[in-house]
Amino acid sequence: MKIDVLQTSFDRVRVNSSNFAALFYENLFLDYPEVKSLFTNTDIKKQEEKLITALVMIIDNLCNFPYLENLLKNLGERHVKYGVGVTHYEMLGKTLLKTLEYYLGQDWTLEVKYAWQDAYHKITKLMLQGAREQNPWENNFFPYLPSLFEKLRAEAIAQKALREGDSVTLVKEKLMADYYFQNVTEKIGKEKTLKLISHLIDEAMEREDHYNSVKS
Repeated sequence: MKIDVLQTSFDRVRVNSSNFAALFYENLFLDYPEVKSLFTNTDIKKQEEKLITALVMIIDNLCNFPYLENLLKNLGERHVKYGVGVTHYEMLGKTLLKTLEYYLGQDWTLEVKYAWQDAYHKITKLMLQGAREQNPWENNFFPYLPSLFEKLRAEAIAQKALREGDSVTLVKEKLMADYYFQNVTEKIGKEKTLKLISHLIDEAMEREDHYNSVKS
């Protein structure tokens, strides 16, 4: 990684980091409105503070790779609990680059752009490694995990069916009949697809329980 380029360009962000973080989430929700539902019960100001804290920790430890590697893997582990998947990292990466480009203006040179692209790729790789180590279940399905859209759609189907009184078994049958999971079944077989669906149903039920507890 081009450490000097990353640190010098990030100095511009430090000057007014709160505005940068606010712009980041503004861009994220504008370009990917489907992720808004994941932040329904989140204090966005605290989320913005967490973003800046993470970026500062990363930039300040670029020269200390052993520490940085451990830090990023731990971040990846924690984000599994928040439901962050591969597609989220792609969205976040594009949003980060877009926000940096706007924020840096004429200082957003090709050298700076390529440095951040390369850095984000390496950061994501380590975070995903940490996520898979924390959640070995995903190792068996990693290439077949649904996109954010498909995941939310499957959870919506499951939540609707469960609210209408369907049993978990019936919900599984409905999802197995869905075009997306029929395609997955062709690739990994019925048994593994059912395990994948069971995991998604569990997540949907946990999200529903959390929503009900906050609502009450």
